[in-house]
Amino acid sequence: MSKTQKSKLDVASQPTAATDHPDRREYVVTAAAPLRVAGRRASPGDVLALTEAEARGELLALHIRPLHEETPASKAD
Repeated sequence: MSKTQKSKLDVASQPTAATDHPDRREYVVTAAAPLRVAGRRASPGDVLALTEAEARGELLALHIRPLHEETPASKAD
């Protein structure tokens, strides 16, 4: 392999933004997360761009939370 070619590992390990992939959303890694989240090394506070399928199990285990959580609007009585 020449020096100008990138290996699949190099390409796969590069971070991608959620805006690069419209089917991905951004999630924040929580303190309850193990060293690997959705198959990636992560630390609490890291932001990961994941598909719904990648995030499903991690959300249920409370290892991640949506970066921009939607909060219900307060209702005026």
